[in-house]
Amino acid sequence: MATALIIEQLKETFKSGDRDSVQTLILQQFQLSKYPFIYLLDLIDQTHEYSSYNGTLSNFILHTFSRWQDEFYKVYQTLFDSHTQNRIFFLLVQAPVTSLDIIIKIFHIENDYIVHCIKSQLLCQDIKYNNHNIKNAVKIISHLKIQNYFTVREIILPLIINNRDHLIELYLSEDKEQQKLFFQTLDHLCYHKGNMKDILMNDYHIPSNIVALLNKRQIVKLAVRYLNIYAIDNVDQYPNLSILQRKRTLGYLINVKYSQDKTMSEDCWNELVQEIVENNIALSDCLIEMLCDRDDLNAVKYWMIKLERSQQSLSHWVQKYLYTKPQNTVEQTSSNSTLTIDYYKLSIPINKIYFVDNTENYNRLLDKLWSSNDLIIGFDCEWKPMFNNSRTSKQRISIMQLAFQDEIYLLDLLNYFHTCNETQLMEKLANRLFDDENVTLVCYSFQSDARMLIASYPIFEKALVSSSTLLDMSIVQNDLLRENSSIFPYLSNNNNNNSNNTKEKGLSELIKLIFGQPVYKGEQCSNWEQRPLRLAQILYASIDAACLLDAYNFFVKQSLSPDFLRSYRGRKPKRLQANITRQIDENYTNNQILQTEPRQENLSINQNDTVSSLRPSQVKFVADNMLHGLGRELRVCGCDCIILDDDAAHTDAIKYAKADNRIILSRGGPYNLLRSNTVEGRCYCPPDLSAKKQCENVINHFNIKVLPEDIFSRCTICNGDEFDIVDGKEIRALFYKHYNYKPEDTDEPELLNYSSQIIDMNQMKLIKTGVTLILTGLTSRNLPSYSEYYICIKCGRVYWQGTHWRRRRLKHIEILHDNEDDDMIQFVDDSKEEYFDAMENTQT
Repeated sequence: MATALIIEQLKETFKSGDRDSVQTLILQQFQLSKYPFIYLLDLIDQTHEYSSYNGTLSNFILHTFSRWQDEFYKVYQTLFDSHTQNRIFFLLVQAPVTSLDIIIKIFHIENDYIVHCIKSQLLCQDIKYNNHNIKNAVKIISHLKIQNYFTVREIILPLIINNRDHLIELYLSEDKEQQKLFFQTLDHLCYHKGNMKDILMNDYHIPSNIVALLNKRQIVKLAVRYLNIYAIDNVDQYPNLSILQRKRTLGYLINVKYSQDKTMSEDCWNELVQEIVENNIALSDCLIEMLCDRDDLNAVKYWMIKLERSQQSLSHWVQKYLYTKPQNTVEQTSSNSTLTIDYYKLSIPINKIYFVDNTENYNRLLDKLWSSNDLIIGFDCEWKPMFNNSRTSKQRISIMQLAFQDEIYLLDLLNYFHTCNETQLMEKLANRLFDDENVTLVCYSFQSDARMLIASYPIFEKALVSSSTLLDMSIVQNDLLRENSSIFPYLSNNNNNNSNNTKEKGLSELIKLIFGQPVYKGEQCSNWEQRPLRLAQILYASIDAACLLDAYNFFVKQSLSPDFLRSYRGRKPKRLQANITRQIDENYTNNQILQTEPRQENLSINQNDTVSSLRPSQVKFVADNMLHGLGRELRVCGCDCIILDDDAAHTDAIKYAKADNRIILSRGGPYNLLRSNTVEGRCYCPPDLSAKKQCENVINHFNIKVLPEDIFSRCTICNGDEFDIVDGKEIRALFYKHYNYKPEDTDEPELLNYSSQIIDMNQMKLIKTGVTLILTGLTSRNLPSYSEYYICIKCGRVYWQGTHWRRRRLKHIEILHDNEDDDMIQFVDDSKEEYFDAMENTQT
């Protein structure tokens, strides 16, 4: 029976679910065939299911052949002619990863042969490999773990140059040797005294036409990203990458220094910069050049003296800059302009602040902790900021602040803690603070403190399990803002007083609502590991804990009984969902936010209530430039998400957030800066996962309910949400015109001279908006398959309902809330409505 007829019969039977009959028919054909291996290849070819074997007829045929081979075909055919060998390799290349092992088993393919085929057929001398070929090569190499057969130039360098981010992670996998080669290559490329393009041409013999297309900035970002992904804490083993990472940190700190809302004091900023630059000439050059770019002559001269750099030792353009500036008169810029604001002041005398770094003061603290059976203590912790998101960063809590009614103790955990008896710590400190019904610890957003405490000093973990003593004032604040906002005497002033053009966040926001004065946060990101601490650091740490006690006392005086406040003890903060944080924002933006959206009434949330879900159209995000993948995934789910460009400053996210009430998504060091400049709950750090998993996390964290009509309702390229639907012949005519088709090249020669009222065929533009159309992903093979296309009227991207649409839609069904009702999932699965989508990944 002809193969085509057999395939049709197999497809019909397989579709009906009768697997036994399919298996019987396949086995019969194999038994009758003189060349069963050739016949197997013919069957697979005829199914046309190369890219998706799992659960398909092709996969079933392969496994059936394997069983038949084991039982009936003991004499293995191992010699094939060259044509058959090419077909086998083609099958291997096109198959999904899950089918590789069975194909290798059936045809007894040796690793040496696979390596030879990959090098001769998929890889070539041109370093700018075909994306599809390099993807298939990496897929096979990674699965078989044969990376050691390939040189840096064959795989690693092309992945770097082509910026194939997801393939790099797949290729490196758990292979420590390949990771080392990868970082050595990056370190070589990023040689701080050399030119990356010259290195590629001279050391790796990359053609100049390929080097000319190189995006150096992307490679730099790639290097920093993978240093963090693979937790390279000892980055000094790669000296050029170390300098690169520090330069980026300097750029971040420069943005902080000259941002509109200063978040660091001058002393704090200088300390961090001094530690980063150390005695490195390249870094000191970079710092001075950055300051020149900001035209801050005063800062340039300060750091020239501080770093002992003469004018002659600097780069030529910096010398020229200094020469053109007045030498004797320098306009002094005030570094303390923020201090003109009337900040909250410490109510306890400074001589009642005890720095606990010796046995005498430690015993004094223990006596204080056991001096009463009803203790109310203000609690906070401080630690040195880190400017990367390395998963094993050595970040440790440095100071624990405990504020009593008349005294404040700053416990030096970093230097003194390890000298104490562990049993005594557990019994007299940890249990008393976190698991004693006679103690109430007044804190604010304790989650981050708890994580750092446990990570730094595991002895606290057991005591923190109950957290029964914790009274988190962020929960009290949010509940009162919704249910009893009149209790805040400075709420209206906070709405209308914009004289300082500031918007307080977190604890500072609470204190300003109560006392009309925000907490000065200029020392928050200072170096808390230096000793001795500066007076400004000691005062900041003391105020952070003491103001919580003052807030507690204020609520008691406002007739909120101690029993009411103690009812919050041990309560875990609920996620600040988008609809809650929007309502909080209304108190600080003159009620101008979200005027176009319907207000959510009765948002009272008690301890046992659940938060109502949001629709994607009700929440807006801005994704930092290290989260491009997450931003695109959120757009796929219908969320309005701005994605910062690669060359944009991280602080640009703040501008978008303030202008359009967006939630900021960021990671690593930039997240710490952005969080300190936004309202509590409006800056979120997604976990270090794949983009799709991050999207799932964000959707669930903000309780967003995604329905079928939301999927692919936004353009993943430009974030637009308006599309023109055009007939398929319009796009086919444009395709034929664009690629200079001749009558003999197509079955539709009448479209070669097609005149459209929608598309300007000569200029490839949408007539209505003048936007140029983007045909990425369209090929002559898939072009005739679709009767209509969808054009983003903002950027011109053309979409259609292809296999990628179906695949992505099924995948998104899995992440549209694991906690949704069964009927919701059933609705998503069974919906017969059609929604538009793109066939190709929009990462192109």
